[in-house]
Amino acid sequence: MIDELTLDIAPVLLGGGERIFDGVETFDFEPIEVLHSPLTTHICYRKRDVG
Repeated sequence: MIDELTLDIAPVLLGGGERIFDGVETFDFEPIEVLHSPLTTHICYRKRDVG
């Protein structure tokens, strides 16, 4: 199981691009931290509490 997920997003398009969450029915994570820089964006997600 994954409790936290960090995505590092850089604005580079190779070919047609690819959507990383295509086909995922639910994404039960909420963003807890977002850091921006001129070359990339870092987003940290945490699993939502069920209940």
